[in-house]
Amino acid sequence: MSGTQVTMLIITIILSTVILFVPSATAEKAKQSAWIVPIVASLAGVVTLWLVTHLGRRFPSYTLPEYIQIILGRFLGKLLGVWYLVGFLCGCILIARQFVEFISITLLPGTPPMVISLAFVLVGVYAASKGLEVIARMNQFVFPLLFTALLVSFILGWFKIDLIRLLPLLEEGIKPIIAASWTPASWFGEVIFIAFIYPQINKPKEIFEKGLIGLLISTTLSILMILFTISIFGSVLTSTLTFPFWSVIRFLEFGKYVQRLESYLVIIWITSMVIKISLFTYLASFITTQVFPVKYKIVLYPLGGIVVIGSVYGFKNIEQFINILINFVPPLGLLGEIGFPLLFLIVAILRGKKEGDRNLER
Repeated sequence: MSGTQVTMLIITIILSTVILFVPSATAEKAKQSAWIVPIVASLAGVVTLWLVTHLGRRFPSYTLPEYIQIILGRFLGKLLGVWYLVGFLCGCILIARQFVEFISITLLPGTPPMVISLAFVLVGVYAASKGLEVIARMNQFVFPLLFTALLVSFILGWFKIDLIRLLPLLEEGIKPIIAASWTPASWFGEVIFIAFIYPQINKPKEIFEKGLIGLLISTTLSILMILFTISIFGSVLTSTLTFPFWSVIRFLEFGKYVQRLESYLVIIWITSMVIKISLFTYLASFITTQVFPVKYKIVLYPLGGIVVIGSVYGFKNIEQFINILINFVPPLGLLGEIGFPLLFLIVAILRGKKEGDRNLER
């Protein structure tokens, strides 16, 4: 897997969630200054990237579930491996629920959620069964389409914006910006996936630079999405809409030549969500094989079944889902993305653990 493929994966998995929820989640607290939030939130991604690349350089032939057993011992290592397994499995459930909610509201309001979730997860599981390289190559096709769709949206949206809606800047100071950064910070921290595929990257020395490029592009596009949404709808309306950027896209047109742009964007967004759930399903199954003595393809479809059931019956309604996604997921996500990797690195340095320590009990 190349560094460029990693860059594209970072952008796709971050933006696929940012497109839906970031404008409303940030505008509610930061109001018209919400476009600054991705700058602050992306720092979590930078810290996570720095931690996983430094751990990867100490253990270049090991994945995170393997080297934490070297650092902390077999028992604690496996225990934390299960923690990450549950984390990625819950991530799959949240991704599937995002998909179900969006499709149910915008495209297929009469379709049972179970049908939508089952179809979505099955595609993701099938892609995951083909391995990481296939997922990365799929994303090489999807990413340019996603980038182009967003670029066209920004160009067309330029004719409808009113920059006055972005003023006054920092009306209530920096505190609302920091408070609003809490949720998207955990999404930028999803670069933690690199720690689980590090040995499969052909030029690991480039990963930090390539990862920074991915975070920079993701941050820039996130800023533009929030800027355009607020400058068209205003911060008050943006904070009340469930999918504000989607609502912006529905209004964009260019004469009689470019209309119904949301149809194109939805198709691209669906494919990007397939990439994300494929990657997360692959990681959940891969971690399972490294923690327990089971084969990869044996656990793949049972995990997919858990994801389908969890996504349909795990939440009462969209309000509860958004509340969990925005208020409860970030602290747990940041613990796994920054808290634990920081602990692993500190202990590894103090104990002098690095590549070559094969006695996992030490």
